[in-house]
Amino acid sequence: MENDLPSALGPAQEPARSSRWTLRALGNRFVNGGGDRLAIWLSGLCVLHCIASGFILASMLSASTALLNPAFHEVGLILAIILGLAVLVTGARKHRSLTPVAVGSTGLAIMAYALTLPHDYREVTATIIGLSFVAVGHELNRRARRRTA
Repeated sequence: MENDLPSALGPAQEPARSSRWTLRALGNRFVNGGGDRLAIWLSGLCVLHCIASGFILASMLSASTALLNPAFHEVGLILAIILGLAVLVTGARKHRSLTPVAVGSTGLAIMAYALTLPHDYREVTATIIGLSFVAVGHELNRRARRRTA
């Protein structure tokens, strides 16, 4: 009812209520589709990091120690869990399909398991498999959002 009343400020002085750049609007865009694309890209970058770390380790041992630091991987996993669950769960609420959440969560669990492995081919292999599950989960989520939009 409040919106039906004329504003005392006039149309030129009214604050923009439906601006595309408000924090809420940006958050909604992120959760409603942009987050899946970002998560897929981040999964790809993580795969590149896994592969590149081996080459860096072989060529420059001192530079690779920062990339192989367990804290780097733990922080990355925490961010992946926060981003993944935020986007996948909100998608599931919208399109009512738990398949993307199940696939993505499986990938996050595999990634967490990879942190328990020694820094060798087993960790890299498990991480890449987990990242693949996460990326597929986000792609399924993106497609389900499109179908319900």
